Amino acid sequence: MDGTPYQIAARLLTSEPPASRNKHFAAYQDPHSKRAYALYRRLRALVVELEDAERAGIAIVVEPRRRAGRDIMRLSWATPTARRAAWLELPAWNALLAHPVAARVLASAAVDARRRA
Repeated sequence: MDGTPYQIAARLLTSEPPASRNKHFAAYQDPHSKRAYALYRRLRALVVELEDAERAGIAIVVEPRRRAGRDIMRLSWATPTARRAAWLELPAWNALLAHPVAARVLASAAVDARRRA
């Protein structure tokens, strides 16, 4: 598979359905592709959770932060039974925004612009 793991994950996230792991077994075997596929699974699960939160009317907060010298995005929301937070590096954030559902949900999210270390 060509591209960075983030680019591959974004392609997998926006393609319906993603390339079959059985049909393209060799393409999924190198460490680069394995990392991309793991990122894709994480982002796909996050899209489902974000959509569920939106459907339930739960407010999602997006906070840009800086950790260990890297810019990251923190997504957080609270359900009646739990609190959820997701930390994404900017390339993963951009890959997530490539998905139309995630882009729609996050466009209406509250942005906490305070920079925290």
